[in-house]
Amino acid sequence: MRLRFERQAQWAVRATWGHGRYLDPWAFVHLLTGFLFGTVGLWLGLSLWAVLLATTILTALYELAEMVLGIIEDWQNAFLDVIIA
Repeated sequence: MRLRFERQAQWAVRATWGHGRYLDPWAFVHLLTGFLFGTVGLWLGLSLWAVLLATTILTALYELAEMVLGIIEDWQNAFLDVIIA
């Protein structure tokens, strides 16, 4: 599989709906998703480490699916999306 990344984004951080090299408004969506996964996992009685591991794996798989579907972003942005979630 060939990873698809675009040339570096013009801005390191972008505040409008677009794409920044490191952060963009989509990071907020990833933060909320991580919060939701964590809340549901802990509510279901999973340990904190299990919730962190599951959230990291699911978020990484989501970023991989974006690449497969042709959604192109800087690798730094994809990495930070996983960390933020």
